[in-house]
Amino acid sequence: MTTANTHRSDNADPLDLYNTDVVATRMAIEGGVFNSAGKLWDPCDGLGDMSNVLKAYGFDVETSDKYDHVDRGVMLLDFLAEIHPRIDTIDGIVMNPPFKQTLEFIDRALELVDRVYMFNRASVLETRTRAERFNLRDWPLSAYYQFGPRVNCSKGVERSYPARGAVMYGW
Repeated sequence: MTTANTHRSDNADPLDLYNTDVVATRMAIEGGVFNSAGKLWDPCDGLGDMSNVLKAYGFDVETSDKYDHVDRGVMLLDFLAEIHPRIDTIDGIVMNPPFKQTLEFIDRALELVDRVYMFNRASVLETRTRAERFNLRDWPLSAYYQFGPRVNCSKGVERSYPARGAVMYGW
C-alpha cells in the first residue's frame, strides 16, 4: 500500500528536507514543551522555520545544517560527523531530522546532551528497532505530544505541500 507519506518519486529531494510547520513549533511552545529548555541547538535547521519561531518567543537557539539550502548564512556543520564548537554551552538539542536518518540523529544527540526535543512523524515510534530503543531506555522518552488536528509540513526549498493531514506528527 502506498500512502502520501511513503510514496517517493525518482526526483524526490535527496536531502530529505521537510520544513517544520511554524504552527507545530508555536503549539509546542505554548503547550510547555520547552519550559526548561535552556540554550538550544538545532543541528538540522533546514530553512529555519523551527528556530525562527523559537527565537521569536525569546529562546536562545544556535543553528547549523549540513547544507545552506538557500544561502542564508547558516553555520555549515555535519551533525553526525562534527561537534558544535561551543557544545559545552548547549543545554538541549531541538531537531526535525531527516526521517531516514532519525536513528543516527537520536543516537548522536543523546551522546552530546541529556535533553532532546524532536519533531518527527508519529511513525517514528512504530518500527521494531526504534520501539526497542525506547522500551529499553536507550532513548529515554519522557513525553510525547501528538498533534490534533494534524499539522502540514512543506517539502524542499520549493515548499511543496503534501495532501492536508496525510502524515501524523508529534514532538
